[in-house]
Amino acid sequence: MSATVASPPRTAGSGSRGASGAAAAAAPLVSLQPQSHPSQSSSSPISAEEEESSTPSPPPGVPDPLYERLRSEALQAAKSEPAISCLLHRTVLDAKVTNFNQAVAAAIAHRLGSLCGTAPDICPEAVRSIINDALDSDERVLGWTMAEAVREDVLACVDRDPACLTILEPLLFFVSLLFSRYVLRCYASFKIHICCMYLHIRLSS
Repeated sequence: MSATVASPPRTAGSGSRGASGAAAAAAPLVSLQPQSHPSQSSSSPISAEEEESSTPSPPPGVPDPLYERLRSEALQAAKSEPAISCLLHRTVLDAKVTNFNQAVAAAIAHRLGSLCGTAPDICPEAVRSIINDALDSDERVLGWTMAEAVREDVLACVDRDPACLTILEPLLFFVSLLFSRYVLRCYASFKIHICCMYLHIRLSS
């Protein structure tokens, strides 16, 4: 069974309000229901063109509208709300962050580190590296890479929640939702690590 993919694909601006927001709302969303990926079907192998078009993350060196929008929102928030400037410069605006995947990894690692207090029992940099590697992986769970699923989660929050006005909000405040994609990945591949279980409990508490 082939994967169900909406046509045409949504862009980073699909969550904006006004006329463009109305047009985006009318567009169908990509289904996140469990389904098999075309590459898992022996009767209908996936072509190179189909594989490329099914991945929303642009290749290295190509501008990513979603990341550009995220960084723009973070810069605007840092200017208009100086109280959260420190948080933003430790996550989305960190000097080491150069793409969307790295921004997600930085946000998750920072949240976990802050939950551990002044004497953390985890290494935030190690967590950041683990999440970043998972986001960069091409391994698919239920037909989705982790990067594809996280991008859809972030866009869905903006599309479906009237109180969520920016993609910066789910990235900073819905961290447990984003991390659950890593937990699902571990369970599906039978890689149940103590570290994964501990971090999930910390984020869920």
